[in-house]
Amino acid sequence: MNLKAAFLFRLGACVEAADRKAQLEPNSERFAGDSRALRELFWRFSDYPEDHALFLMAR
Repeated sequence: MNLKAAFLFRLGACVEAADRKAQLEPNSERFAGDSRALRELFWRFSDYPEDHALFLMAR
């Protein structure tokens, strides 16, 4: 796995963790914001369909 793929895979896992945290916390606006920011960062760095597959695999 190249460096970019490893980064995107880990970033996808971080998005998943932020989503779970937002669901569990009563005042989850902060975590929902984290999730949105991480998703935006992922899509900014992903160029190819394979990158999107990495995102789905991390979830």
